[in-house]
Amino acid sequence: MSEASDVETLQELPLRTGGLMRRLRLIVIIVSAALFAVAIAAWGRSHELGEVIGREGRDEQGKVTCIDGLFSGGGQLAVGRLQVQHPHRNGGANPLNPATQWFEKPVARTVWCWRRDFIPYPFLSDTAHGWLTRLGFGRRGLRAGSITRHAFTGLGVPYWLVALATGLAPALLLGQSLVRAIRRAERARLGQCLHCGYDLRGSGARCPECGHELPSARPRM
Repeated sequence: MSEASDVETLQELPLRTGGLMRRLRLIVIIVSAALFAVAIAAWGRSHELGEVIGREGRDEQGKVTCIDGLFSGGGQLAVGRLQVQHPHRNGGANPLNPATQWFEKPVARTVWCWRRDFIPYPFLSDTAHGWLTRLGFGRRGLRAGSITRHAFTGLGVPYWLVALATGLAPALLLGQSLVRAIRRAERARLGQCLHCGYDLRGSGARCPECGHELPSARPRM
């Protein structure tokens, strides 16, 4: 009796495994498709305004000294730090002057922030190779204002790469599902097992090769 039960359990194991894999595949498709949609929306938004989400450091007067987090702008998504630098009085107060010496104020407290007041331009653009910059990659940047300048350090990747990475998985999985559906239809036409392709002519209620139940043997509702 126990041997028969063990045989039934082994026969049902492929069914359980196949069902679990189908659920996992569906979850991956849904999550990847959602991330792809978010990446496409953020890509278009990045050309309209620059945004920063992260931790904002402020000095004793409450002025921003640095921001650590995610930067979005000009078709680029970056992670890194923005450091606000101030000119020394003895070096002149002109941020555009190469001889100006800069210093950074100490951080007194930090708060979470979501700033949307930056120009829509890549935060990080300087790389070791110019062609990487043209493709949208970056690792540092520098912008001078009227009184201060902003120094950016981190890693920036173009949104087209983010969209490609998030859209590739659902595209491949959907393609595999389409190929699998075509293969199953062809096997059904030839009288083969839908799962392993074994010739089912003269077989019983289950495939003798993989143990899957035959469609004709399943009870109709």
